[in-house]
Amino acid sequence: MNNPITPHILNYINNGDNSIIHPKLGIQLNMGNSHNGYCPFQAEKFLEKTCNLKNFLQLFCETSNTINLSWNSHTLSISCELLELTPAGLKKNVLPTLKRLGLIKKTSKNWDYVTLTEIGEELVKTEDIENFEESLRRIIREFVFSDSNGKTFIERVKRLVELWGEVYWWEIWFASILDVPFETVLKDISQIRKKFNLKKKALVPKRLKEITDYFKEFSLTKRQYPNLPLIKGKNTLDIDNLINRISTSWGIRLSHFGFSVKNSGYDFSISSIYDRKQPKVKRQLKLNPASVKHKPHNYDLHHIVSHVLGNYNPELHSLIENPLNGLLIHKSDHNKIPKKNNTFIKLRFINGKIFLECVENSSNRIQIDFDQHINQDELKIMTEFNNNLLKKLDL
Repeated sequence: MNNPITPHILNYINNGDNSIIHPKLGIQLNMGNSHNGYCPFQAEKFLEKTCNLKNFLQLFCETSNTINLSWNSHTLSISCELLELTPAGLKKNVLPTLKRLGLIKKTSKNWDYVTLTEIGEELVKTEDIENFEESLRRIIREFVFSDSNGKTFIERVKRLVELWGEVYWWEIWFASILDVPFETVLKDISQIRKKFNLKKKALVPKRLKEITDYFKEFSLTKRQYPNLPLIKGKNTLDIDNLINRISTSWGIRLSHFGFSVKNSGYDFSISSIYDRKQPKVKRQLKLNPASVKHKPHNYDLHHIVSHVLGNYNPELHSLIENPLNGLLIHKSDHNKIPKKNNTFIKLRFINGKIFLECVENSSNRIQIDFDQHINQDELKIMTEFNNNLLKKLDL
């Protein structure tokens, strides 16, 4: 068998007790429950239609936070019209998802009566649609991170993006198989990229089709092999469905975690949102006169929170260029701070020492030398300003 992916894909479908001999490949596949990977979402398109969702949630405010969605009720009809769904679609997909996100709770059988939770009430109070969208994204992030598997998956994908810049559907799939050690994930992705020469960007579109076709050889579905003892969701593997789930169920939701999402289907990919072309911004950061009047030799004025983290949002410009967001530090300390993807943006003043703390891991810190150029009283004000700015950025 000349399929170059064979030894790598077997790492992802050879666990479990359900042995199946693949009729085309002639190899034994021992697929367990996790080979399809971690994904807490279904194809919840309604989450992307935020205006419709906001209007639906506002219905609760008109009826003391509880609405009647029993069959043939007027409220059910209005809800379906707002969300552009059938009653079955509303009760099967939308309501369970909103419940998992903590926005509503079920108060009767068959979703006949539904009540808004405190989290849902806070979301509904958000007046403009931009803040509503950002609040919803924050709720989705909290939902994913509330599960250790979700946090592990996002961390894995971030690492892949750091290494390769652009990451494709099968690499996201590999990362989502949490039973497979991440060292194996990295090795397998590296080998496949090398075999198909993905370094050459001009070759990528053709190679993506070739790689996907190779993966499809491993599909095991009742549609293809009706005589095999397959149990849906247990020991089946449908590559088409897998690709669709990654590009739609995760899909745009990966953008809530700092990724830029492109395309769909077999050429679905993500990259860092911070790798896009950076708009020019007018740098106005000046020395804080309460700290020091002149910049000494071999010292730099460092943006604690950069414009990159603010997505170059004009509304945040004055905050990021505020003197309270500038820390005067020696060049040797400045060189300790990553130039790209810097996450050491939380200012801490602990036991007379200054730290820039990683927002992703509070135990990971960079100590800044304390000298006569830093005003201790001003540091407390800067720390409070930093905390408020990070909250505004949802970091």
